[in-house]
Amino acid sequence: MQHPGGGINDIPNRCKRHFFMFNMIVPASVNAIFGPIIKFHFKEKYFSPEFNKVVDGLCAATIKLWHRVSTTMLRTPTKFHY
Repeated sequence: MQHPGGGINDIPNRCKRHFFMFNMIVPASVNAIFGPIIKFHFKEKYFSPEFNKVVDGLCAATIKLWHRVSTTMLRTPTKFHY
């Protein structure tokens, strides 16, 4: 959802107030920036090996989710009530 103009339609404010909107950076940056931060906060000596396997997959899961959302959800709705 970008600013209206150039073929991009605006959504009425009465509809926008029901949604939480966020912006996500390019997926390649997620692993480079947040990977070390996550590993720092969830240090191996404090958590079990099973939990550390989950921590290692968090960035990969986030990138997969980003790709899924970007391919299935359209940028501009064709009708305002979408």
